[in-house]
Parts: sequence; structure tokens; C-alpha cells
Amino acid sequence: KTGPDPLGVIDGFAPMPTSISLSAFPNPFNSELTLDVSGFTHEVRVSLLNVLGQEVEVIHNGVLSGKRIHYAASATMSSGVYFVKAEDALNVRMKKVVFLK
Repeated sequence: KTGPDPLGVIDGFAPMPTSISLSAFPNPFNSELTLDVSGFTHEVRVSLLNVLGQEVEVIHNGVLSGKRIHYAASATMSSGVYFVKAEDALNVRMKKVVFLK
């Protein structure tokens, strides 16, 4: 038999995590939001988007040291619906949140 081994392992590829998740609480929130981000294996960019999909703020950009991120809304932020987006090189998760002043 010649040719590649169909059951071989390709070096350089990280295994896919079993569970990627993003949760936000309390929701709705009025000043502070806690984000639980888990399963991401690379640098993670967590951002806040408005309903038009425009980035309002970058909450985190880099390797996560834990699974929990605390976000404090700015004083100029308007009440309304937003989306928290967590993404790495392989995965994207979004969560709808509501901000009430």
C-alpha cells in the first residue's frame, strides 16, 4: 500500500473544543454586565455591537486569563438592544443584551 494514511494526525492543528459558549447576566443590565466566555482556545476579541452591527466598544482583545469578563457601560451609552460578540480564529458567538439606564 502506498499513499497517505487516512487516519493520520495533521500537526499544527489544535483540537476543537467540546463546548464554546457565551452568556451574559444580568440581562437586561443597567450599568454592569458579566460575561462568561468559555471554550475559546485562541486570542479572543469580545466586542459590543449596536443593532446595525456596528462596533460600539471592544470589551476584551487577547488571551483570556479566566472565563469571566466584567463590563461597565459608559455614562454616554444609550438605552437599547446590543449584541456581545466573542470571536477567535475559528469561532464566533453572539449574545443579545438589553441596556436600560
